[in-house]
Amino acid sequence: MTGIGMAAASGKTVVVSPLTVSVQLDTSLGTLINVSGASGDLHTWSGGGGLISYIVSGGVPPYSAQGIGFVSDGNSGGSSCSMGLSSDGLHQTIFWTGAAIGDLMFFHLTGTATDSVGTVANDRYPTSGSVVIKRTS
Repeated sequence: MTGIGMAAASGKTVVVSPLTVSVQLDTSLGTLINVSGASGDLHTWSGGGGLISYIVSGGVPPYSAQGIGFVSDGNSGGSSCSMGLSSDGLHQTIFWTGAAIGDLMFFHLTGTATDSVGTVANDRYPTSGSVVIKRTS
């Protein structure tokens, strides 16, 4: 029996905070990110920043259907971007490939989780619009 189940069985009032999900890209980078090089990743390019954070809280654990989603909102030229593990193999970051000078790559991130009673929470970064990676040199 979980702690919540034991508290309920004892007749005590159980207050459960709402299930929330937060997904963010290292906010110091902003939503317009100027980069150099035809390919690279935000973790290496920004000196250790550029990581994606994903936090689930509240609700009734355990959580299922957890995950971060990467959504491409288009690009210019032959460039593309994607999400994957950073060079340390532990953290998520954004990669770009095939970028010519002036190319733009647009994307946003999603996060979702479901708790054990079926409550679903979602988040989007940025809240509206896209993050833009622009190759400047």
